[in-house]
Amino acid sequence: MIVGLFSGKRGGGSKWDDVDYLDLVPTRRVAFEERPDGGEDADGMQVDLPQVVLLVPRYRDAVWGRILQPRLGPGKRFVRVPLEARGSALWRGMDGKATVRDLLTVAESAAPGDGEDLARRVCLYLQALVDNGFVAVALPAGTERPGT
Repeated sequence: MIVGLFSGKRGGGSKWDDVDYLDLVPTRRVAFEERPDGGEDADGMQVDLPQVVLLVPRYRDAVWGRILQPRLGPGKRFVRVPLEARGSALWRGMDGKATVRDLLTVAESAAPGDGEDLARRVCLYLQALVDNGFVAVALPAGTERPGT
């Protein structure tokens, strides 16, 4: 059980304090493309699977995103963020229905034998995606927060 990963963000108690992170459902918030040539894994080894590249709008705020983003050329419209092999596997597994607990099996299959502290590392990786606005997390449909 991984609880309190969101703690300390706003100084006081958080509405997420008693939520098990493994029960959350991550949902993609940015577009992506796949490079057919693959990429490198965390160890620098070449991987044959297509590499996921996130397409993050260069301007994401309300004013500049509305004014400048449409006027940029196709090559400058997005910042391309390549994910390594494990991150690409996790991204493909995020279908808006799978929980973080379900994604652990995806991470294990992408990097067999990497099971030590896997849950914590996957949660921290997903939290980095959340912090950068690439992914949103929510409780599964029909589930209430503890304590409500």
